[in-house]
Amino acid sequence: MPAARDRFVNSRKAKGLLKGSGSVALLKPDWAKANDIRCGKTKAGVYLYSVLDIAKYVERVLAERTIDALESSVVQMWRFVADQASADDNAVAEKWANGHLMTAIADSDADIVDASALTLE
Repeated sequence: MPAARDRFVNSRKAKGLLKGSGSVALLKPDWAKANDIRCGKTKAGVYLYSVLDIAKYVERVLAERTIDALESSVVQMWRFVADQASADDNAVAEKWANGHLMTAIADSDADIVDASALTLE
């Protein structure tokens, strides 16, 4: 199967492709490059952005939102604590927080998977 051909569109059309990602207002060349969206400037001074790269970015953002929506607030809190402990190079606190994080994930998954509470009335 041949690779999909990429097209490049101007800023107005690129912003239209970004709708739903929450990043429409951020579309600038530096932001695009930082988010792996190829862009360039024509001889006339018009910026063009890769359609395939924008589609990949939107897909990535929507997938992250879906994952975040499935996480309970307890899981998010323990993930934050574990990340902070890791950033502070505190191995003991990180191990402690990761233990609580695993418990919270297990409890959260049980709540999501437990379909016995659902009724069709």
